[in-house]
Amino acid sequence: MNQFKITTVPDFESAYVDDFIEFFLQDGIITDAVKVASSSVGNILAGEEKEDAPSDAHVTGLSLANTYVDPSHRLSKLDASKKPPKTVNPQDDIIDAVTIMMAYDFSQVPVMQTQRNLKGIVTWDSIVKKIAMGSKMQGPCSDFLVPAEEISINASIYDAIPRISQHQYVLVRDATNCISGIVTSSDMMEQFKGLAEPFLLIGEIENYLRHIIDSKFNLADIVSAKDASDVGRIVTSVADLTFGEYARLLQDPNNWIRTGIRISRTIICELLEKVREIRNSVMHFDPERLDDEDLSTLRSARALLYNIYLSCVG
Repeated sequence: MNQFKITTVPDFESAYVDDFIEFFLQDGIITDAVKVASSSVGNILAGEEKEDAPSDAHVTGLSLANTYVDPSHRLSKLDASKKPPKTVNPQDDIIDAVTIMMAYDFSQVPVMQTQRNLKGIVTWDSIVKKIAMGSKMQGPCSDFLVPAEEISINASIYDAIPRISQHQYVLVRDATNCISGIVTSSDMMEQFKGLAEPFLLIGEIENYLRHIIDSKFNLADIVSAKDASDVGRIVTSVADLTFGEYARLLQDPNNWIRTGIRISRTIICELLEKVREIRNSVMHFDPERLDDEDLSTLRSARALLYNIYLSCVG
């Protein structure tokens, strides 16, 4: 993009897959707005008055000058940042907010007049504190709200983590100054589970393979599995082999017979090849989460190799 002196808002590398992206010349002159895909953001843009963010807002990175171009993992990558939250109006009865929280198992409900005009947030904590001070649970939501935590959709996930940890949520403002979503502690846990689980599964798969190979083959066999073209690498143990070399060792029918494993070599080797392909994607930090099929493959491989490992060392 730099060679053409063009930038996008939001940065196309950090935007959500269904986001609305605008193209700008880097000197700030607008060229064309290109709707990349249909999204809720596009619906918000039409026919609404512009409003300034409230004075207590904690928003950064919304201007063109502050557009992020580095490849950090941003809130815009999270699905929750693009799902407008359920809200109440300031004049709505507090019972409405309580009902929403109970019905959807929410811990908080934003109090808003429009999609840009955020007045605050009602939480279980703010309600309990009000009641503890002698108030009854009745009246408008405006009597029970507290200042809301906000953050730009362009902010790094790692900038959001301490705020989510402290407040259990952050409200997300998009490039049009609208509240585009709410990211909670449970969203972050799910995100990190999705990012961490493949690494953990691959690590266990490799460990089981090493133990299986180490229990059945001597060092000469292990060295023979090394890629012949990689002359500079010294192999002194099974840990020095690559994942592909583990598979190559087991693909040899004679080696497979020596393992004493009485299940299909072909099926296991096909599974290991799928794992190798997934591993390459994960270890190169592909920004997209694994799909369900790939994750299922890793789980299946881990379970199978665990059972083989038990039979080999038992």
